[in-house]
Formats: sequence, C-alpha cells, structure tokens
Amino acid sequence: MAKRKGPEGVIHKLEIDFIKSHHYRVVQVDGAWGSVGPHGNTIQMSVYNERFAIPQQVSLQVDDGVAVKELDRSGKKGLVREIECTLVMGVDQAEAVAKWLMERAEEARRFNEKRSSKEHRDQR
Repeated sequence: MAKRKGPEGVIHKLEIDFIKSHHYRVVQVDGAWGSVGPHGNTIQMSVYNERFAIPQQVSLQVDDGVAVKELDRSGKKGLVREIECTLVMGVDQAEAVAKWLMERAEEARRFNEKRSSKEHRDQR
C-alpha cells in the first residue's frame, strides 16, 4: 500500500489491494433472513439460495440393466432455503452496503432499459 502525505500530513493517495481469502467463493443469493444483533450494535444477515428439495432416495424400475421408470421417491417436500453464510456488520456498514446495493441496482436497471430499447429499435 503506497501512501503519499502532503505538507499538512494529509494522505493524498491510498492504494488498496484486494486479495481473495482461501474461503472465497461465488454465492447465488435468492434472499436474506436476519435481525439486529443481540446487543443492538450489529445487523446479522443470513443469505440463502432457494431450490426445490432433492430427493433422499428414489426407486427405479430396471429392465435389462437399464433404468426405465421411477417407481418411488422419498424426502423433503416443497422448497429448500440453503443458508450460504451469515454476514455480521455494524449499523454504519449496513447503511453503506445498502446504499451501494441500491446504486448497483439502479445501474443495472438503466443498463437493461438501454439494452431493451436498443433491441426494440433493432426489431423494426
């Protein structure tokens, strides 16, 4: 990280390097569940992906060594919300993240509106 201080000792340039942790991964987020932390000074947000339940077991009919038909299925029914991770942040950080997310959402909306408008013009 390089720092340059001006005459009053104020930093005029700050370089930040981004390094991925050993636990880094991409997570599909379909929703969040959370609350204010137990001491009131943090926000806890668990992010999840949502999918249909995977069967625990299936029984198949086999003819001449080839599975031809599902006979039975057991397991959970309905949807599964798989919690990927829980984010814990202070109130100031939560507000900053919320602001950043809203700005990115607005950028995405503008991008998609431009693309949609261009596709509409190209179809004429």
